[in-house]
Amino acid sequence: MCIQTSSSSFNRLFWLQCLLIPGLLSPTLARLHLSPSLLDWPLDLLGHWQWQYGLILFFCIMIQAAWNCKHKRHLSSVNSATANRLISSLSLSLLICNFWIWPPQTAPALIPAPAHPVRIASFNANLHNTQTNNIHHWISQQHIDIIALLEVTPAWQPALYRLQQEYPYQYQYLSEDPFGMVILSKYALRTPQFILTNTGIPYFTAQIPPLPGMPQTTAPIQLTVIHPMPPISQSDFDQRNDLFSKLANENTQHPAIIMGDFNATVWSAGFGAFSHQGFAPTHGLKPTWTPLGGLPIDHILINSSKLIVTNSGSGPALGSDHLPIWADVNWK
Repeated sequence: MCIQTSSSSFNRLFWLQCLLIPGLLSPTLARLHLSPSLLDWPLDLLGHWQWQYGLILFFCIMIQAAWNCKHKRHLSSVNSATANRLISSLSLSLLICNFWIWPPQTAPALIPAPAHPVRIASFNANLHNTQTNNIHHWISQQHIDIIALLEVTPAWQPALYRLQQEYPYQYQYLSEDPFGMVILSKYALRTPQFILTNTGIPYFTAQIPPLPGMPQTTAPIQLTVIHPMPPISQSDFDQRNDLFSKLANENTQHPAIIMGDFNATVWSAGFGAFSHQGFAPTHGLKPTWTPLGGLPIDHILINSSKLIVTNSGSGPALGSDHLPIWADVNWK
């Protein structure tokens, strides 16, 4: 009776691991373009949660190992253990691919650092965040040159005024919805503009000129800040991916930085548009959206054939469900 009960529990462990397979397989199907178009959106939603799948798989393997030691003499147990080992091996192989093969290579740091890095940052400050003083302190402490603040409402105006001495160049698109944004800069940016997508969601573009002391013939860096809709419907999924493809294709021939809250991890099918055009993330796979165990959906991408990263990191919790991220970027 005890063996039957244990075997039944072990079978449930087997089926739990089977449920992980679609999510673990999603990045592979996306990279190899093997999934039917009808399944692209649901598979994309499943594919973001690789950290969580890895944690569940770890506990499944630990329970399986303990169970095997206890019941290894029973034939029924051996059969169950073999099935579990097979599904665990498959799950683990897919997880390895998702963490070490499919993600685009992180932009490497160059040591020693060049003389004129630009420290840039991106932070989804959250629509309802009231910790503006803490955010101000963190920005000043980090000596950031250019920062994009997302989900910024008109209620931020007093805080932006206090930042004006440090950041005299402020490019604002304030909104009561989650798609307001402000770009703060110590330097005047060239041709700054907010562009609305066909759904009315803004993104920001400008050029970062050569810094003081650099040859004026140095090519400017094209800066783009984005915050597309989360892919909560097929149309939102398609529009996000179309924006990714458009920006990746437009920024291949010159130094470029694309940053913001992408509402997509590197395992997303849409993210492949950037990696195919040589864009590299500066922060790897560390989660930046903190609920539910975290997802790495905030990114600073650089055109790795034109730019280099000398340092990067993330900030502390500042009253938002996102963490701020920053990177030191320089011309090659």
